[in-house]
Amino acid sequence: MQKLARQEGLISLWDLPDVRLYQEQKKLPVAYNFPASGTPVVIDGIAIVRAAPHEEEAKRFYEFVTTAESLVHAARNYYRIPTRTDIDRKQFPDWMNQPFTRLPLDWELLRKQSNEWLRYWDANIRGRGRG
Repeated sequence: MQKLARQEGLISLWDLPDVRLYQEQKKLPVAYNFPASGTPVVIDGIAIVRAAPHEEEAKRFYEFVTTAESLVHAARNYYRIPTRTDIDRKQFPDWMNQPFTRLPLDWELLRKQSNEWLRYWDANIRGRGRG
């Protein structure tokens, strides 16, 4: 991200919350574009692990984190995009309410091929750029 800010790089792949963090909190001159063809919408998950050693505490934490108030706080301060539809969208930052095209994903293909694609990335792409 710092190479982009210094104009030593032109493009990178980052997730949107990280780009927003670098823009707004670190004040780096970076930006993002969504392709006109669409972008995948990948959501974060939270769960309580079965037979967790502190299951009651995990349940309380889960209930706290998934409240509307906590999700709005995470959206405003940590650029996390909530998936709940029962929260008034006006409470979220303006950028979260901008339209974009969702890219349809074949989740089964992604599940089957992702390890192979990551191996290819590591063997043939990672670390081979300029600088």
